[in-house]
Amino acid sequence: MSAALARRPHRSTPPPARPSRRSLLLGAGLLPLGLAGCGSDPSISEDPEELVLWYWDRSASPALLQQASEQIPSTDRHLRADVIGTTFDTKLRTSLAGNAYIPDITYINSNNALYFTNEDLFLDLEELGAGAVEEDFYAWKWDLGTTPSGRFCFFPLDIGPTGFFYRQDVFERAGLPNTPEEVSAAITTWHDWVALGAELREAADSFLVNDAQTVYEGFLNASPERYFDTDDTALYSKPDSAVRQAWDTAVAAIRAGVTAKIPRDRTTDQNAAWASGRTAGNIGAAW
Repeated sequence: MSAALARRPHRSTPPPARPSRRSLLLGAGLLPLGLAGCGSDPSISEDPEELVLWYWDRSASPALLQQASEQIPSTDRHLRADVIGTTFDTKLRTSLAGNAYIPDITYINSNNALYFTNEDLFLDLEELGAGAVEEDFYAWKWDLGTTPSGRFCFFPLDIGPTGFFYRQDVFERAGLPNTPEEVSAAITTWHDWVALGAELREAADSFLVNDAQTVYEGFLNASPERYFDTDDTALYSKPDSAVRQAWDTAVAAIRAGVTAKIPRDRTTDQNAAWASGRTAGNIGAAW
């Protein structure tokens, strides 16, 4: 996950003697919090002292948002945090394409490469002093914020720690390892994980995960490589590549009958499966 700052076009008649948002917030020293910004024309807010943040629910500290809504420390500005739903990327990309109603600050997921073509609408955070805190972050995460032209437009927020979540009560009823320590010891490999899922299905008629895509993505996200290397050489065609292994593992999960075959777009069905115990697990990030 990353945060980015949109660049508002200059208004034709800006108020006199008013500091620009860039100079104001650089001086305020709020860069590590991601609280800097610009905007759009037409404006997304009628309040000249208000900065607008787009984010998805539960991805930011409510206490900090409440504090910033009253006043951003050392400035005369305050924050308006707008929760954007499942159409986040569509809404943001539409605003950028129309160069209107662009938020001052926006969260962007690990798909920030989608926004490289719009990089001229984002501030280069190196110009605001981002380099001063670069050593506080993993190099790979920091590098993800750099566009192909070398501008640092996306500030890292987290590394998305991911794990296997499961219904302990369902595992216990099935007579399977059910404490975190026992489950961790039982699934040290993906082969072990699929085998445990087969036992779960046999003993409790419960699926390990909702869909095979979860398996494929989980394997790939835990791998040191993906589709290309740093020289843009394709890796996916190699028989021992992470992509091939992820695919084979997902196929093995399907054949073992441990996936419920519930598509991602059927959110209500997925939630119902978890709540009822029909599906007893999920691979996902900590939040």
